[in-house]
Amino acid sequence: MQASRLATALLFCLCLSAVASAVVLGRSFSMAEYNTVLDRLTALTTQVRESPQAADTAIEELRGDWKLEADGQVFEVNTTWMVDQFEQLKKNPESDARDRLLERIKAMKADAQSFQQTPLDFSTFHNSLDKILARSEFHQVHGPTWLDRLKLRISMWIFRLLSRFFGSSAAPVVGRIFVWTLVAIAVFVLAFFI
Repeated sequence: MQASRLATALLFCLCLSAVASAVVLGRSFSMAEYNTVLDRLTALTTQVRESPQAADTAIEELRGDWKLEADGQVFEVNTTWMVDQFEQLKKNPESDARDRLLERIKAMKADAQSFQQTPLDFSTFHNSLDKILARSEFHQVHGPTWLDRLKLRISMWIFRLLSRFFGSSAAPVVGRIFVWTLVAIAVFVLAFFI
């Protein structure tokens, strides 16, 4: 008796794990199958007003995330948002969830179609940029040299030394005093020659 209970419990756990893995793993699609499913979801979305069972059908198709396999790449598509929208639509077929779903499905189809298109050939643009950068005005373009960096470090050291000597708040005052002293010297020199 106890062995049959244990076997029943194990069988029940095995069935639950199979159902849970099917829900979690979802389904895999090729690009053509993916577009077909999106077309079907569009049709189900438009049918929900007349037939609420269309929402149930869509929810069953959307259970579990999808895997999209295209050109050797695998994309994961999370369907939770669409399931929530279909459940909302099932409760209230007149809600704006229908429009949101149609927009989302349209965007997903546009993404799939743009992925299928061949990428643009940028080699002509690359060649024309190479020609432009090969011109003489771009030959001398470079970053700071070691001498430029040394000059900058020396000037920063002198500035910090003077800032410590005069204080950081005294720098504007010292600057004004220096300017007025130069003006006074220029006036005296001008007066001496006249």
